[in-house]
Amino acid sequence: MENYLTSKINRFIPLRNYTQYSLSKGALKINELIDFCKKENVPAAAITDFNNLFGSLEFCIECKKLGIQPIVGLNLSVRTKGFKDGNILLLCKNEIGYRNLVNLVTKAYLDNSDSNTPVVSLHQVINCKDGLICLAGGINGIITKNFEENLICQIN
Repeated sequence: MENYLTSKINRFIPLRNYTQYSLSKGALKINELIDFCKKENVPAAAITDFNNLFGSLEFCIECKKLGIQPIVGLNLSVRTKGFKDGNILLLCKNEIGYRNLVNLVTKAYLDNSDSNTPVVSLHQVINCKDGLICLAGGINGIITKNFEENLICQIN
């Protein structure tokens, strides 16, 4: 049984990790996540802080030191006209994805004059989709938020 559990843990890649850089939302320290991965032989991990990439450089440097594959991502607030706001999780597949992620988070802060929360439109995300993986589920995900209101059938 122990070997079975160990093999399952070794195949698990944590993709939703909110670090101390997710102000008031996360408390996980980057070195704690990396130490866990090393101890449990987890080959890769992601950090997906809320609306920022502040910890991505530190995360990548520390992962590389211990032979862990870093996955850079973020949990981004999205607004779609006529629907409830929600979040999407974006993960970089490559350098193009990283550039698009930087572009999106910059737009979230600079092009957003009507809200205190950094937010992008779904159209902006679609225009910057190359090199990115999008996960839209989760309790605050844009699909979940709109599914609850029976609005999801209207999204085209």
